[in-house]
Amino acid sequence: MPNAPLGRLHGAVGSYFPVPWPVPSEKQQQSPADVWDAITDARSLFPNATLAALYDVDAMPNQLLDAHLALDATVDKLFGVKRKLADNAERLSILLERYDVANSSGELSIPSANTTVRRRK
Repeated sequence: MPNAPLGRLHGAVGSYFPVPWPVPSEKQQQSPADVWDAITDARSLFPNATLAALYDVDAMPNQLLDAHLALDATVDKLFGVKRKLADNAERLSILLERYDVANSSGELSIPSANTTVRRRK
């Protein structure tokens, strides 16, 4: 994964840690953008709905659910997954495995907890 760009994954306590993002081909770069457009298009079908209402597990509109499933499949392909994943726990496991490989190879530059960060004045 040389020169892999990093994304950020938000943790439950409000912190972020780097996620090694695959370097996509030109064709692969467009695919997530197209799928994201499908998500925003699905949301726009419900202009008066709040995000909380749209993402209610028991009431999510089929158009939005289908768009998110398509995004999951697209991102899975970018990460080299060749089969349908069972759930988000399996997806997270693959992501953390990729993180461990990148971190142990020195690809990620993460300061230790004892590192003092100097700020500009």
